[in-house]
Amino acid sequence: MPPFEMVLKNPKLRSYRFTALLLVVINLSAFVFISTSDTQFWNATLSFALLFIYIIYRWVIQRKTHGEFYFDPFAFLIIAGCWVILQHYWAAGLSLILGGMYYLSMQKIELVFEDGCIRKLHFPGRKIEWNSLNNVKLRDGILTLDFKNNKLLQQEIEEDPRISERDFNQFAQTRLRETPSGNS
Repeated sequence: MPPFEMVLKNPKLRSYRFTALLLVVINLSAFVFISTSDTQFWNATLSFALLFIYIIYRWVIQRKTHGEFYFDPFAFLIIAGCWVILQHYWAAGLSLILGGMYYLSMQKIELVFEDGCIRKLHFPGRKIEWNSLNNVKLRDGILTLDFKNNKLLQQEIEEDPRISERDFNQFAQTRLRETPSGNS
């Protein structure tokens, strides 16, 4: 039987995007503040201009696609480059770290249900053996994984017309019955 692939909804996506927006605005403000210095005026103005042009670019993209306005992780690379121009390497490093964390938080949370195990594809990857589960159920768009160690994962999935709840639940129950019990 082919594997079932599911993408879990990320309920914190909006707050991650809002935090990124705040960080971009804070950096933009810092560039304006630094431009008041005589020694860093041109570098700070250039940094402000680069970031402002990127903000306009993202806004134009959002208007064309009629999507929600947010920044992609590339914004943090631009910010880090601006801090390098200003010779504030610690701020550039911090921007890169925050950009990496933002990139990881924006990834889709994908689970692949196979005969041998359940694989979590996003970072950090993980394999969940069938024998570590008491029950697996998909109902009304909510996936439930009941672990033998009393942990419970319940999360809404993104709609996928290819996934039949009945077929998935039959597959999961078959895998749970056929997998020998073991210590998890």
